[in-house]
Amino acid sequence: MTKSSYRILIADSHPLFRGSLENVINASFPGAEIIQVDTLAHTLRVLSEGGRYDLLILDISLRHLACFEGLIRIRKQAMDLPVAVISAFNFQHLALGALNLGAVGFIPKTVSSDELATILQKILNGQTYHPEMLENAEKGLFEKTPLAKVTAAMRNLTKRQFEILQKLRLGKSNKLIAKELGLCEATVKAHVSDVLDKLGAVSRTHVVALMKELELTRIAAMERQAFNQPQQLAQGV
Repeated sequence: MTKSSYRILIADSHPLFRGSLENVINASFPGAEIIQVDTLAHTLRVLSEGGRYDLLILDISLRHLACFEGLIRIRKQAMDLPVAVISAFNFQHLALGALNLGAVGFIPKTVSSDELATILQKILNGQTYHPEMLENAEKGLFEKTPLAKVTAAMRNLTKRQFEILQKLRLGKSNKLIAKELGLCEATVKAHVSDVLDKLGAVSRTHVVALMKELELTRIAAMERQAFNQPQQLAQGV
């Protein structure tokens, strides 16, 4: 495959970063076709339209999503698509979690443009990228975190149950969910019960609170408090 034949999808909520990332790709792989999306819904819609993509570069913290929710749903829809997770939150257990879920790399947003180009070339050559911070990572670190349990539960949700979950987070009633999804109310009620059961939630309010706690900003705040470390946010590529 020549460089000019690469098709790369960038999914990130921030236009400035998407533009910077596209500039790096254009400079490193002249002629590559690059598509930008800013939400999970947009990403899934583009993938459903068909066509070959050599790589999806996915921001781990797409807006309004729980940690790894985007990666899990994309992997369910496009299992053969290589997905490199990129993140401003540089924690070992997040990197391990992404790789455990099938990502072909975990890329900190703190890397330089030259480093990013090298990493992308390795991934496009079929290699998996492990960041340096994993060199001395504790064995089983991710599995020891509360995030691992909920992530495993999310992997068991069906596409329809993810749709129901999204509606629950918006506070919608079973009747309204049924109307919007074209389902009968009894079917929605059954799906809601399954979602609560799989996520270990005791009520609709509980599942909303649970998913809120899994947003990256909350996780990062807990990490900084636990380890008394400064916020590890990137300044961009």
